[in-house]
Amino acid sequence: VKTPFVKTMWVLSLLLIISTEVSCFKLALPHTKCVLSATVSPQVDQPALLPSLELPRDFLRAMLSSRTSMETKKMFMDRLQGIRVNMNKAEGQKTAYSDYLDSLLMEIDSVEGNVFASRKWPIALPFLQLKLGSCRRVLRIMLEEDPISQDESSSRRRRAMAVLLNQLARQKGGIRGVEADARRRTKRSTTMKEMLERTPTELETPSYEVIDARKTWEVRRYAPFSVCSTDLKSQQEQDSPTNMGFNSLAGYIFGKNVERKAMAMTTPVISSGNQNEKKMSFIMPSSFWSALDTAPTPLKGSGVKLEVGGGGLLDATNTVAVLWFGGYATADKVRLRKLELLDYINQDVKWKVKDGEEVRLFQYNDPFQPPWRRRNEVAIPVTPCT
Repeated sequence: VKTPFVKTMWVLSLLLIISTEVSCFKLALPHTKCVLSATVSPQVDQPALLPSLELPRDFLRAMLSSRTSMETKKMFMDRLQGIRVNMNKAEGQKTAYSDYLDSLLMEIDSVEGNVFASRKWPIALPFLQLKLGSCRRVLRIMLEEDPISQDESSSRRRRAMAVLLNQLARQKGGIRGVEADARRRTKRSTTMKEMLERTPTELETPSYEVIDARKTWEVRRYAPFSVCSTDLKSQQEQDSPTNMGFNSLAGYIFGKNVERKAMAMTTPVISSGNQNEKKMSFIMPSSFWSALDTAPTPLKGSGVKLEVGGGGLLDATNTVAVLWFGGYATADKVRLRKLELLDYINQDVKWKVKDGEEVRLFQYNDPFQPPWRRRNEVAIPVTPCT
């Protein structure tokens, strides 16, 4: 039961937040080019009333609110994505996209040290400061999942901001709902049931049956499937081989082939090899799993090749040991998970690693999926112990 003193402190806290919010609102008025109440107005979906991308505070006000329609949020994101899509065509566009993300981060950082914005309130309150505080907490969760050198901290924060914006446009409930989902899923144990919930239901994936289950890993029997693959050059030969490889495969799937035939995207993306000799593979649509010769022909010089047997995964056996994990599949995390899987198998009395095989990485989600909704796996062919 709240004492009169506690109740009084709650009221004073709310009054202080309201007064600060109103002050910020008044300061913003001379620079405002649109209706700031767009997040609650029934006319918010009218393009003429949408906040401009030039006003980061208004953009955040709309994106963070649970009252803004998903259609409006999608419209906002389409505008922002338009800058991102074109950023490689002109240096000015690239700078504009990065600068805009930085301006959003500056708005969020403006509540640093604000005791009221720093705590998670038990009820939803319609104050931008509290929503910005929620943003800071969610971004912190993302950054803890994505360790990187301090020199790249700005790039890392922009990436986290972009992922958060995409999640706000996908998930109802505003920033409060996203934060609750992030906290709940981060604390939840990463069982295979949880991993299956994180798997995109609209994308086709290879068929398998679990023939032996453990607490954190399992052995599967895969049905045959085909892939399109590309060999990635070393870091010394090009700046971003992973991105180049992904783009080559995505281009082939989306119609950059001899027949100009677009195909459906699938999951997971399979990566194998070491630092200097890597291979990336996309799963082909199931219509080509037993008839790969009917698949569209890769363009000459594209580096894309078509392979049966899962790109070598199922060449010797169709039984594969798999260990799952969430978050971002960073190099250090993948290396540790590979060692963990090998250690489990070496201690197991029923299964052993197939001679000459390597551990592969499976990634099931698009780059803009937040870490608490990602499904990753490391896998290696195994055979029964004799």
